[in-house]
Amino acid sequence: MRQRTLTFFLREICSRVDEVAGLGRAVEASMDAGNPLKSVEIALGIEQPIYEVSIFLNALSMTLGSTKKTRRVEAFCRLKKLLSSQPT
Repeated sequence: MRQRTLTFFLREICSRVDEVAGLGRAVEASMDAGNPLKSVEIALGIEQPIYEVSIFLNALSMTLGSTKKTRRVEAFCRLKKLLSSQPT
């Protein structure tokens, strides 16, 4: 049961990260096309999925146990690595 819960949270996090990466590419494409107002409009859409990632990270941490702060930091580092490896 715990394994399924962790897998669910991680998949949701990855989904939101993919969404944010796509929005980032759209912002960049819009800027390159000379449409900064559209870029800002798209960029504002990033806030909600990032907020949701934070919620899922908190849920993941609570599932692992409050004394397992190290695992939360490791999960955050893996997420950061995933974000930095996204093609631009």
